[in-house]
Amino acid sequence: MRASKYLIFVLFFMLLIDTPAVCGDYEEAWDIAIKDHAKGKTAAQAIKDVYHHMQSPDISTSVAIIIGAVYADTYWVKTKMDPDILSSDMQMSTGLSKNVCDQAAREAFSKWCGILVRKEFNDTGIIPSPGDYFSSPDIVCSGPAELSRVILLKQWNTLFWNNPQVGKNFCYTRCVNLGFQGPIEKAKVRMFSSRVGFNIPPTSWQILYTKDNQIYLPVIGMQPGALNIGDRAASDAFLFEPSSSGYFGIIASVSTEFFTNDPLTFPGGNWNSIEWITHNSAAGWHNTSVQTTIKSILKFYNQDSSPERFAFEAHCHKVPVGTVILLKCSDAKIPDLDSGAVKIDKKHQSVIAEGKVPANYKGDLLMRIEGPRGKLLPTGAAVTVQMVWILEYGHKHYTQAVDMLKAHDAAKASQEIRVPMGSFIFTGPPTPGVLSLEEKGTGEFLSKMSLFPFFLKRVPIGMHYAVETW
Repeated sequence: MRASKYLIFVLFFMLLIDTPAVCGDYEEAWDIAIKDHAKGKTAAQAIKDVYHHMQSPDISTSVAIIIGAVYADTYWVKTKMDPDILSSDMQMSTGLSKNVCDQAAREAFSKWCGILVRKEFNDTGIIPSPGDYFSSPDIVCSGPAELSRVILLKQWNTLFWNNPQVGKNFCYTRCVNLGFQGPIEKAKVRMFSSRVGFNIPPTSWQILYTKDNQIYLPVIGMQPGALNIGDRAASDAFLFEPSSSGYFGIIASVSTEFFTNDPLTFPGGNWNSIEWITHNSAAGWHNTSVQTTIKSILKFYNQDSSPERFAFEAHCHKVPVGTVILLKCSDAKIPDLDSGAVKIDKKHQSVIAEGKVPANYKGDLLMRIEGPRGKLLPTGAAVTVQMVWILEYGHKHYTQAVDMLKAHDAAKASQEIRVPMGSFIFTGPPTPGVLSLEEKGTGEFLSKMSLFPFFLKRVPIGMHYAVETW
């Protein structure tokens, strides 16, 4: 019995001393790949160096993760990372089988490894993004009041947002180094605005500039310097100065020495647009605003050279019974895109308009949200308006949509696939009422509100609001 205990102790001790070696081996492999990249070596050459250094069983996935992250520019093709190219390079440089390399490359590109701009608060970098990818909490608009980078980083799980107004508005981006086990020294961001809508191509975005008329700003952590794994960072302010009132979307794209990430270079097309935002975790989009008008206009596009079926869906959350919802295309040539005026009789209800949209089309969706006695949405209420692309079995993008949405059961039954192409959330105002001070000397106070799908608390700071998840 005593001998058995001794043997267990020895095995446990050997495991303890062996584990750091494995970790050290992995960390050294990152360092080798980063140095190879700096020397101008190709990805195939770096694979060989990393693979021969690690010298341990079942390392194919580790090699794929490291090389895929460090040589992201090599494997980024149009709108996403291409696992087939990575697999081919690994087969050539290691002699591993195609099946092993295919699996390793797919696994490496199933989770982001690099700078992450969160799509939503619980974003962990899963590719493609599985949740709401148009409500990024890391895109900040503070209205006419400036914010400090320190506040943005200290209140990491706070959503700072004020509807952009006519005149000067300050916009920022936050991000974090997710899983990249080496210093990122040249992270920078550019920001864009667009009239609110759906499937809007980059050619219709407006570039935001800094106070010094620059289009890029560095993202900086609590202390200046390289961003190491887990480090959070934020930019200083970009200026957004709309000349007319309305609802706006704000977009951000972060680039590094390892990932150029230029959104203005990806080709047009419906599929390219949705693939870019769902497969690019270094980019974010914010399409959420407090309702300020009963009637509004939302832009929408069919970027393809063929007519396509789309649906517009208004999903109501805690909307007062008796509220009238209307979705209607302004173009009389598309009469099917008209929900009619629907009076809501349940707090959770959907209103849908569906029809075929001509090729290469830019249109206006007329949106009406009118509460009882002509009121706007109350506190705690929200209406999420979504554009959905309807793909019938046999459509040229059907298989891609099945894979992206994991809709394999629907495909087996030859059912249509409904691809989310964008959303915009109209919310009610915050609940007044002081709860607590966030920081001494900042004049911040908290008041409580709820907004689907989060429970939020809203923090007026000077002339802007911040919203924090509970």
